[in-house]
Amino acid sequence: MSDSKRSVAPGDLPSQRLELKLKRLKEEYVNARKELYSRIEENNALQHELVEYRFKVDYYSQMNNQTLHLATSSNEQESSTAVQLYLKEKADSQCWQSKCRMYQQKIEQLQKNYELTKDKYKQRLQEERGIFERTKLKYLDHMKNIQNDLHETRQLLEKDAELKMSQESAYQELIDERRQLLTR
Repeated sequence: MSDSKRSVAPGDLPSQRLELKLKRLKEEYVNARKELYSRIEENNALQHELVEYRFKVDYYSQMNNQTLHLATSSNEQESSTAVQLYLKEKADSQCWQSKCRMYQQKIEQLQKNYELTKDKYKQRLQEERGIFERTKLKYLDHMKNIQNDLHETRQLLEKDAELKMSQESAYQELIDERRQLLTR
C-alpha cells in the first residue's frame, strides 16, 4: 500500500510532526555545538596569538629601554640612530598593542555571540519539549478515551448478542410448544 493511501490515526500526524521538529531541533543543537567548538578553537588560537603579541610587546619594550640606555651613553651620532631605533620600536610596540586590543575585542565578541546562541537554542529546545509533552499527554488521553469507548461498545454488542440469543431461544420454545399443541 502506498503512503498516501495508508490510513493515519488521528493522533499520529501531530505526533510525527513534533518528532520531526524535535529531531530537527536536535540537529540544529548539534550544529550549534559544532560551531561553538570551532569558535572555541578559534578563540583559543586568538588567545595564544594574543599572548605571543604581549610577549613581543614586552620584548620590544625591553629592547627600547636598552636602546634608550645605550643611546644616552653613546655619542651624538649614535644617539640620533638610537632615537630613530627607539621611535621605530615604539611604533612597532604601539602596532602590536593595537593588534592585541583588536584580538581581545574579537575574543570577547565571540564569547558573547556564543552565549547568546547557546541561550537561544536552550530556550527553544525547552519550548519544543514542552509542546511535545503537552501533545503527547493529549494523544495519550485521546487514546484512553478511544479505548474506553471501544470497551463500552464491545459490552453493548455482547449484551445485544445475549438478548438476541435469549429471544431466539424463547421463540424456539414457542415454536416447539406450538408443534406439540398441533400434534396432539
